[in-house]
Amino acid sequence: MTTFVSAADAARDASYEDRRRIQDETADMAARLRREMDAGLSPEDMKRAQAEKAAVDAAANILEKLFK
Repeated sequence: MTTFVSAADAARDASYEDRRRIQDETADMAARLRREMDAGLSPEDMKRAQAEKAAVDAAANILEKLFK
């Protein structure tokens, strides 16, 4: 994990590298969740993973719009 940079601060005045790092970390979270889901989970864990994946996907969508 890298040094915390808020998305709001990054949108306002962060470097391209800070913005890219935030987006890369979000993409890494999505990939980890996809791997877990593909490996097979209990029904309860699958519900949790699906909710987390939905949140990560929403965050990625917001970041894409915020960093334009």
